[in-house]
Amino acid sequence: MDISNLFALSSAEIKIKHPITGDVLMDEGKGKNKLPMTITVMGTHTREYKKLAREAGFAAIKRNKKHDIEKMSVEEFEAITKENEEAALDLHAKAVLGCNIVMDGEKLSGSAADIKFMFTDERTSWIYEQFKAALEDEKLFFKG
Repeated sequence: MDISNLFALSSAEIKIKHPITGDVLMDEGKGKNKLPMTITVMGTHTREYKKLAREAGFAAIKRNKKHDIEKMSVEEFEAITKENEEAALDLHAKAVLGCNIVMDGEKLSGSAADIKFMFTDERTSWIYEQFKAALEDEKLFFKG
């Protein structure tokens, strides 16, 4: 076997599935023009993603170093935790390269702002859970 057949791709499509049935969701195209709803994401193994992750990590270190956990109140801890979760959300939104998702009758642009909105909207936050699980699956980035 030639190892070059096992190179990981730099990006992959995550197919969005119905949260109850597990069926792949389709867009609103007509007949054969219907396409699966997808999010195209850069791989966590890529230089671009690692750069984004380092930037998020650096910001978290700067943000968290001024806090003494021994003197911290529960409210302060919750605020820091929320900031760190927000940073992870920003990282994931920036890692999205595009999407084919229809929400509120409109196709999302795939911008970080649109993706972040979809991930945090109470109606569609389940998509973020699917996204995170898929991103951790290394097989996603290999040809199959």
